[in-house]
Amino acid sequence: MLKASGSLNSLIYKLAGQKYKDLVTIALSWNSIVGKIMAERSSIAKFEYSVLYVKAINHAWLQEFLLKKNEILKYLNEKGKITVKDIIFFV
Repeated sequence: MLKASGSLNSLIYKLAGQKYKDLVTIALSWNSIVGKIMAERSSIAKFEYSVLYVKAINHAWLQEFLLKKNEILKYLNEKGKITVKDIIFFV
């Protein structure tokens, strides 16, 4: 998981506050978590009650994300040290 570095990331974390810290961490790291191509075809909608909501650009990419769901969950929970109980993908 990427660490906040530089003044821009520090500002983002400061503006987001403690409530949105995990969401910001996931959003800033999304490219390295799922890869550049998948990151470009998705957007993080919200993170609440330990559930991550991710919008895919179409149904074909939705299926790709569903296939990688367990891998993404494992990465976030183990390497990212963020408790994510589930990921909901939608179009």
